[in-house]
Amino acid sequence: MVNILDLRHTLLSLKPGHANYTVTDAKKYDVDPMGLFNEISPNRTCKSMGISPEAGKCICERGKPVLGVTNTTDVLLLAEYAIGHINNIIQDQFKKANTQSKSGFGACQRLIPIRVTNVYKTVYKEEQTLEFDVHVMGGAEQDEDTFALVFEMPTSTPTNNSNLVKLVHYGRITRYAVYDKCRDKGVSGPVCVCSLKTQIRKPNSHGTPKWHLKYMKVLGHTTTLAGSSNCIYVYERRTTAGLVLEASSDCLKWKFAVTVQVQESLNIVTSKPVSDISVNLDPGMMVFLVAFVQ
Repeated sequence: MVNILDLRHTLLSLKPGHANYTVTDAKKYDVDPMGLFNEISPNRTCKSMGISPEAGKCICERGKPVLGVTNTTDVLLLAEYAIGHINNIIQDQFKKANTQSKSGFGACQRLIPIRVTNVYKTVYKEEQTLEFDVHVMGGAEQDEDTFALVFEMPTSTPTNNSNLVKLVHYGRITRYAVYDKCRDKGVSGPVCVCSLKTQIRKPNSHGTPKWHLKYMKVLGHTTTLAGSSNCIYVYERRTTAGLVLEASSDCLKWKFAVTVQVQESLNIVTSKPVSDISVNLDPGMMVFLVAFVQ
C-alpha cells in the first residue's frame, strides 16, 4: 500500500540534510525516510499510517475478508448496535423539529436490519478494525437499503470493562434522494427510509405507539420484555455472543432519563462505558441503550 506521503519522502530524500527532518515524521506515519527508494512493507495498514478507517478514505485497503462469519452472533450484535445508534439519531432529529409529536418516528421509519454482507477485518497491534455492510428494510420504492459500517475493538480478551467497541463510521450506500419527498422535517436524508406511497401528515400528537405490543425478531433474534414500570418498558435480545438492550415509553406527558446499572465483567466489550448507560426517553420513543459482546 502506497500513498502520497511515500512520494513526499522520496522527493525529500534527494534534498541534502533530509534525514534529521523526516525520521520522526516517518515513524509517526509508518513511512520510510527514503520513501519509495526503499522497500515498502507488505504489512502496512490504514491504521499504522494514521489514516482514518472511514469507508472511502482508505479505499485501497479493506482488510482481509472474513469468510463464513456474516451471520455470526457477534457481527449481528454489532449490526444491531450501529442501526440502533442511527435510529436514535433519527428520533432525536425528528423530536427536535416536531416537538408536539408523541412518537419518536414519523414518515422516516424505524430501521430494521435484515442481513449482513462483505465482512472485512484488519488487525493492527492491540486493536482490530471490522468493516461490513448491513441491509435494512427499505421503503416501498426499494426492497432494502444498505449502510457501510466501520468498528474498532480490542483484539484480545478485555481485562476490564472499560474496553469499548467503537462505531467509528457509518455511511449510506444505497441512494436516499428518492425519499426526499416523504422525508420528515428535521430528519437528514442519509438516515431516512420512508414510503412515497404514504401521504405526509402532521406528526401524531394524541397517542403514543405501543412498542411493547410489537415484539419482533431482528436478524433472527427474538425480542423479549426484560422489565417494565408503569409506561416504561425495557427489552432485550440475547444471543450466544451477548445481548442488546432497548427501551420505550408509552407515556403521553412525561419525559424520563433511563439508566442501566451493570455489574462489572472482565470478558465483555460494550458499546458504552458501563458507568454511562443512560438515555433520555421522550413520549413514544423506542431507543437503543447498549450492546454487550463477549
